[in-house]
Amino acid sequence: MADLPSFDELYAATHRGRTPFPWQARLARQVATDGWPTEIGVPTGLGKTACIDIAVWALACQAAERRPEERTAATRTWYVVNRRLLVDSAFEHGEALSRWLRDPSSLLRDWPDAGPDHVATLEAVAVALQRAAGLRSEHGPLHVTRLRGGADLGVRPPEPSQPALVFATVPMFASRWLFRGYGSSTSMRPVDAALAGIDSLVLLDEAHLARPLARLAAPLAACDAGDPTCLLPPERARPHFVALTATGEAHGDRFDLDGDDLAHPEIRKRLHAAKPTTVRTTPKKKLAAAPAGAAREVLAGSAAPTSCVVFANTPQTARAVFDLLGREVGGEAELHLLTGRMREREAR
Repeated sequence: MADLPSFDELYAATHRGRTPFPWQARLARQVATDGWPTEIGVPTGLGKTACIDIAVWALACQAAERRPEERTAATRTWYVVNRRLLVDSAFEHGEALSRWLRDPSSLLRDWPDAGPDHVATLEAVAVALQRAAGLRSEHGPLHVTRLRGGADLGVRPPEPSQPALVFATVPMFASRWLFRGYGSSTSMRPVDAALAGIDSLVLLDEAHLARPLARLAAPLAACDAGDPTCLLPPERARPHFVALTATGEAHGDRFDLDGDDLAHPEIRKRLHAAKPTTVRTTPKKKLAAAPAGAAREVLAGSAAPTSCVVFANTPQTARAVFDLLGREVGGEAELHLLTGRMREREAR
């Protein structure tokens, strides 16, 4: 089989021709040769979602070069974060990856400037991923699903060897791993436990908020009654956790930015962006009017189209601000209301 495209080539095809940041390319090389680090300490806003692309590319590389029982790259990649909005955002990227790999020519509909080399890159990666699956699937080379409260729970990978991306909140993953899957029938809980606990890479984003989840790995390994490595390499016999966080103390084999990253103009710009802060006081009865007015000032004072986020500490205040802005700038701005208070069942 011809050499698989490099990670830089795949990234360019799936990110409108852009070049990956130095840390993204360096991590891809490390994963391809030495496997995943225990922790990735890259700050927020520097493209950690690219870890999904790296996982897909690393699996394609090994599927093209190794027999199934010799692969160390996991068949399923779980992107787990206890923020539903982040689950949804990453899921959209995963869906696009799946669509482009199923039909590489569809890239041209989403990105008209894509060239033949970008389409050829997707075709080569798709063929390699299909080699990983024991059975051909109607879902294409890469199955993608989302597990979070309030959303369609999707479907399981059609069979265990199907390369898949699963985007989930912490309770959705943990409950499946522990044979108590939310939304799973009693008869299917062992299947969901196997899909979560075997042959899975777990990218645990905002890991500082979910450290107990990763700490479960060792105690659960001690509960194994048999030898889970009799069918799979040790690297795939249990879930492999990678913590994505730049908050808190470093743990284990940590991957960080290096000098090339800190010298990169875009990274430097993001890390050193000014974050001016102004403290204002307002009477309680004007609690909604003050942030609504501040948002109008930001939108009106920008010379180019911009965005503004208003955070409120209660759904009532958020709705009041939303209503005020709707009456005052609704025809000039696209408004969205997102509230975080919900019933416990829907928060999973």
